[in-house]
Amino acid sequence: MNVEELRAAERFTASEPLPATFAAYPIAIVNLSTIGALVEHPAPIRLGTVGRFMIRRGDIAVDVKGFLIWSRLSKTPGADGAQVYRSGLRIESGNAEYALALHLLIKSGAMKREADTLERKRRRLVERMAEKNRSGVRTLPSSSEDIPPDQVLLVQHARERLLANPDEAQKWYHRAKYAITHGASNIEIESIRNREEVLAVWEYLERSIDIQTISRVFDRMRTDI
Repeated sequence: MNVEELRAAERFTASEPLPATFAAYPIAIVNLSTIGALVEHPAPIRLGTVGRFMIRRGDIAVDVKGFLIWSRLSKTPGADGAQVYRSGLRIESGNAEYALALHLLIKSGAMKREADTLERKRRRLVERMAEKNRSGVRTLPSSSEDIPPDQVLLVQHARERLLANPDEAQKWYHRAKYAITHGASNIEIESIRNREEVLAVWEYLERSIDIQTISRVFDRMRTDI
């Protein structure tokens, strides 16, 4: 498996203003891939929100289910100078209509290929992990009760989705295992219960929540049964 496969999808940047909506919120497209989108929006959107992701440009239309996996206030203001949020959406996989719409947006010039995105992402990932290793700082919750509710919600939702899509779960697990095996993380995983599920969720959520926290959420879900 190469870096392209690890990253899962090449991204394409909007070359012109491309308004859209997600869960009825007005958003602007920053970039798109076959499995996700980076978007900007003026109002906050709750983590874990699931809703319709819609784009329309002339005869090209996108209408697909999306899942908001992270969101933060952008350091850069929007075009009108007002503050905006940047968020990552996971797009339901295997949607042929969405893939065709993305192809048409690229062909029309509305989206353009990002230059050297794979290498830049790889370098950022290595640098981020190296910094964590140098600092030796660990910020794990002392108990499952200390996990922020929004993170619990994200893990639960991701797990439910992957349980309903075992082939997709295997895909994310193998990508996570590859990342760890090839030095993207020095985390010891052999002792983690439900290792395949935990790693699949970790990779599906773009490693935005650490593996130990995900494992703790799984433990909580087990005790709640």
